[in-house]
Amino acid sequence: MKRPTSRHTNSFSTLIDMNDCRNSANNTADVIMRAVHNAQKRLVEGDAASARKMAINADALCSKCVAPPPVHGLVLRVLADACMGCNEPQGAREALQRGAKMNATAADRGGLHPTLKIDCLARLGDLRGALAEVERSCNNDSASVRASRQSAEAFEVTSRPLSVLRVAS
Repeated sequence: MKRPTSRHTNSFSTLIDMNDCRNSANNTADVIMRAVHNAQKRLVEGDAASARKMAINADALCSKCVAPPPVHGLVLRVLADACMGCNEPQGAREALQRGAKMNATAADRGGLHPTLKIDCLARLGDLRGALAEVERSCNNDSASVRASRQSAEAFEVTSRPLSVLRVAS
């Protein structure tokens, strides 16, 4: 039997090709990572406003496709860097806090694969470290120290052996 050329064979059934689903997910990941790369490149070139727009679009795509928390956290980190480049520390603070909350929640979730848990905790440490830098640039010393300590705690957990993390999950 010849395969239909259309995805919709009739009004009641839809032909779903699993390879198309996999390719779609891979394409989305490629688009997100390309957007992150391009935004970082624009930041290096000194075009923070353009980088901010790219990061906002990547953030929206991550939310739409429910990207893994470490990936979405990376996008939010780039967004925060772009906000700081545009002299918008409040926008940077909000992006970093949202990413930290997302990764902390994911890391605390039971049944999470230990490798993904380490990724979430490492991204959490990175986001909290960046938040400490934002707070320091705003002369908020106590918040900067608190974020630095939280960053160190998150990184400390990632240095534990996987066997310990499996038991804790």
